[in-house]
Amino acid sequence: MNNIVLKIDQLVKSYGEIVALKNVNLCLHGREVYGLIGESGCGKSTLAKCIMNLEIWDQGQIMLCDHILKKRPARNERKNLSRHRAMIFQDTKAGFDPMSSVRFVLAEPFMIQKEKVSERQLIDLMKRCELDESLLERKCATLSQGQMARLAIGRAIALSPDLVIADESIASLDVSLQAQMINLFKDLQEKYGFAFLMIGHDLDLIRFVADRIGVMKDGKIIEEGTVNEVFEHPVQKYTKELMASRLHTKERINDEKDH
Repeated sequence: MNNIVLKIDQLVKSYGEIVALKNVNLCLHGREVYGLIGESGCGKSTLAKCIMNLEIWDQGQIMLCDHILKKRPARNERKNLSRHRAMIFQDTKAGFDPMSSVRFVLAEPFMIQKEKVSERQLIDLMKRCELDESLLERKCATLSQGQMARLAIGRAIALSPDLVIADESIASLDVSLQAQMINLFKDLQEKYGFAFLMIGHDLDLIRFVADRIGVMKDGKIIEEGTVNEVFEHPVQKYTKELMASRLHTKERINDEKDH
């Protein structure tokens, strides 16, 4: 197994009296794809935000590439951390200024690092995320959903981070676009070797791309294992119910197609 990129120990996060994360432990290695599944409100997104220092946790420790994260990192430390981690949010369109150009969105990570970026680098980045270079001067407001999703991926991998987090980032796309984005994620992850934390509720998409899976319920990761272990031999009652629900949904869809 490759080096440890992300290690979370006994993480606790509360919102008032609501405990969103209850002693969460997670370990993610280089080149590994970890799928985190569970129903809405179980704590998946809160965990991702803590890893990105978008939420302040109460207790526990997060280690990213041998660096123990502070709850309130200074601006310069945040800048350095952005070389190691990136996140693709659920609503990709809301994450960008609609009047920003594609050029600016892709160049901004380099600008934050006070690095020059060449035209060749930007065009190469567009090719990597399957965007036509003719879109470079286009405003974000004029892009399609699929183009916006690709742009978000391009921005996330711009600085070659060690960890990429995708939080339900393709959930709003239609089925054909979801398949394209999953294949793009898979190709980029295999080519560039970043650790990939994929958060979602579509079990079949997660199954296709993940090496290991964690099942989250009420702020805890209650089951973890390889794709085969979790999908074919679930241990926890809740995991079994998730798998049964998935099979029931597929059967219902197939019945509707037959009629």
